[in-house]
Amino acid sequence: MTSSNEHWFPGAGAAKGGPYPGGRVGPNYPRNHWWVIATSAEITREPLQRWALDLPIVLYRRGDGRTVALDDRCPHRWAPLSKGWLEGDELVCGYHGLRFAPEGQCVKVPTQAAVPAKACVHAYPLIERGPFVWIWTGDPARAGDSEPPAIDWLEEDGWSVLGGYMAAECNYMLLKENVLDLTHFGYVHRKTFKILDWDRAPAVKVENGQVEFRLEFPPSRLAPIFAAVTGFGEKPIARVNWGRSVSPSLHLAGQDFTDPQPATGEIASAAFRVLHATTPISPTRMHYFWMAAWDLPLSEPQRDQMLRTTLAGFQEDKDMLEAIQAQMIRDPRGLAFPEVMVGSDQPAVQARRQLQRHLDQDAI
Repeated sequence: MTSSNEHWFPGAGAAKGGPYPGGRVGPNYPRNHWWVIATSAEITREPLQRWALDLPIVLYRRGDGRTVALDDRCPHRWAPLSKGWLEGDELVCGYHGLRFAPEGQCVKVPTQAAVPAKACVHAYPLIERGPFVWIWTGDPARAGDSEPPAIDWLEEDGWSVLGGYMAAECNYMLLKENVLDLTHFGYVHRKTFKILDWDRAPAVKVENGQVEFRLEFPPSRLAPIFAAVTGFGEKPIARVNWGRSVSPSLHLAGQDFTDPQPATGEIASAAFRVLHATTPISPTRMHYFWMAAWDLPLSEPQRDQMLRTTLAGFQEDKDMLEAIQAQMIRDPRGLAFPEVMVGSDQPAVQARRQLQRHLDQDAI
């Protein structure tokens, strides 16, 4: 177990070269925390392997629909249990047939009557909420002290929702900091999202442990992706862009659009929401689950265009962040390379402090 001052994040220990010489990085994720492990649709009666927080995990559903998460490593010969199958609600190891109950204990060894007392695997607490299944990889006794946040627009009617998933070869905090500093839009996404007016630092506040930025834009022509969906076209529309680091595992964001001079019969406002769920696989790999929604009905062509543009933009982020991670790993100066912060980095700085608070609490 690393001490609290050994957890890595961008900038950690830069003045002294960092705790990981040569650019090596260590875990910077709290375990007594809820993380998205899968979408609800992914977990079925077929065992699913998923790595998260350096742990191999097997997921499946009981006959009554409840989700199960176990260590994906048989205690007999260490075979992945995900290579087995279900008999009732019990998971059968595909190597020698040991059977495990949903609570993790071995209930049958085919070659003998007695089951060794140590023949068990860890069962992880899960919570299924909306489209996601969240996992707790820390002390199970502490899992009841909190729960994943409710997200109103995922649970209310009237929202047009789409989403997706990608894996990325980078530390999860690189993506967290990416969505907290949208001044990159005019550069990384200049050909996709075409949002070119993020040219100043936003207002930032920290409240109830959450980090939020907010930037107001005067009436102007919207980027094509927004103009087409809302129907505002070329009209000058005011908008407010905000983002909130809820926790190390979750970022919520949105844009609220207002027509200052709506014509009769036209909409006067529209809302757009985004969810970024970031789950570490290892210090240099991550799962990225995302959802986006409009409070407007979308036609199939609009949904298709929105999805294509979003995926293209997120691929641009992925390419940039993976390049940054590769630089940190390959450059022999590692974390000793100077890191210069500017005004628009204030949300990211506060998110690092938010993370450190979670890491400190995790160590108690």
